[in-house]
Amino acid sequence: MAAVLLACLTGLVLGGLNVSSHAAVRRTGDVRAGATAMTAVALVVAVVAALAVGVHRADLRPGQVWPFLAIGAVVPGVTQVLALEALDRAGPSRSAIVFGTAPLLSAVLAIALLDEPVRAPLLVGAALVVLGGTAIALERRRPGSFQRIGLVLAGITALLIAGRDVATRWALGHTQAPPVVQTATLLLAATASLLVLLALDRRGGAPGPRLRTAALPFLPVGLLVGGAYVALLEAFEHGPVGVVSPLYATSVLWTVVLSAAFLRTDRIRPRVVLAALLVVGGAALIGATRGSGDDPDGRSAPRPGIVDREQP
Repeated sequence: MAAVLLACLTGLVLGGLNVSSHAAVRRTGDVRAGATAMTAVALVVAVVAALAVGVHRADLRPGQVWPFLAIGAVVPGVTQVLALEALDRAGPSRSAIVFGTAPLLSAVLAIALLDEPVRAPLLVGAALVVLGGTAIALERRRPGSFQRIGLVLAGITALLIAGRDVATRWALGHTQAPPVVQTATLLLAATASLLVLLALDRRGGAPGPRLRTAALPFLPVGLLVGGAYVALLEAFEHGPVGVVSPLYATSVLWTVVLSAAFLRTDRIRPRVVLAALLVVGGAALIGATRGSGDDPDGRSAPRPGIVDREQP
């Protein structure tokens, strides 16, 4: 029961994250400063959670966390900027639907690079995701503020997230670091890479004033990011991937619902709802298929950490 409630809560929080990120970007107009601020806040939440569960007393070595430093610098590091740009240009609902194709891309990469098996439910889920993505790509009537480049950026984000998933699955076989440590390490590397990007971006002025301007609007967004990580971590501690993954995949639907309720600019039409349902159904089926059973050699599949998921 705890896993079900936490997974449902994660889906709701992630939906709120997409909508609030869009609103914060529109308020500040500074994607790089916003991405840095929200990731730094999420890092603080993750560190507090790690300290709360006593990981500071664990026997950890640098070799156990370096893969997550490398992964985190790109996802959610650089990818956070792309995701915010996508949310701003294409709107939260349409961007979230494209983000939701990440499990399919992850499965394809894992089959090609990690020799994961191809199962019938995975193919059905893939077909649903493709149909949902096609429905939103071929949509004719869109909001006036919509920019097609937003969907392209969302697609690149989904591909990078899929690559993150595959790299993480490889890293999990070479480390015994607790999932909460993986999460904090990812966010530490992400914050560092975003600070570098912000320092190199001279178009918006000095990094300090930009961060101070973005801090307040992106504070609740960062808290949502950190809260989502912690809730999902706890969900995987209490239940299997096959239960948790389909429930938190509802974040796409929550994005559509919350966007329709609070944003006038993100016009929700039946095609958008249909695309969201198809992508959620397909992503849930893919996640449940990959998270259940044994691997081809008969060993129990490792329980992935929080980082092995499809949100930026």
